[in-house]
Amino acid sequence: MKKLLALALLAAVSTPAFAADTSYTYVEGGYVNDNGDADGAYVRGSYGFDNGLYVHGQYAHLEAKDFNFHYKPAELGLGWHTAIAPRADFLVEAAAVNVDTKYGDANGYRTSVGVRGDLTPKLEGLAKVNYTDGHDFSGSTTGTLGVHYKFGQTWGAVAEVSFGNGAEAGQVGVRARF
Repeated sequence: MKKLLALALLAAVSTPAFAADTSYTYVEGGYVNDNGDADGAYVRGSYGFDNGLYVHGQYAHLEAKDFNFHYKPAELGLGWHTAIAPRADFLVEAAAVNVDTKYGDANGYRTSVGVRGDLTPKLEGLAKVNYTDGHDFSGSTTGTLGVHYKFGQTWGAVAEVSFGNGAEAGQVGVRARF
């Protein structure tokens, strides 16, 4: 995982010079798949403040058709970012996590550290390490890799994959940033 973060940081700082265009204020939505067993829709957003802080949240509704089972993961948290290069940010996040199922709720928290930045003028990358634990979750470490292709000042396409501990989830969607 350390190699992955180092490669993302190296790519962010070694490309030709251009101004960073990373926004922490956005809303996005799209399709999510969890381990190939369940899929559905998600919506996610973030609001960035001038001091590097941002609030973020996500909600999804997934259905496992083979098991006639649905679940709704949600999280709400706070993050902080600071520039570590002209086009790269170091970030830290903490979030409350809730998964609603027909059998009841599971609650816990997620913490993350990573890097996010512009790889090219139109392509932004994300790499982070996550730790999820809490009353209803056993501690697990995962990685997240993501890209955001910017069509223009506002609209873009996003793709993200999270992996680790035998689990894999991916999502693709559309982002409007402000």
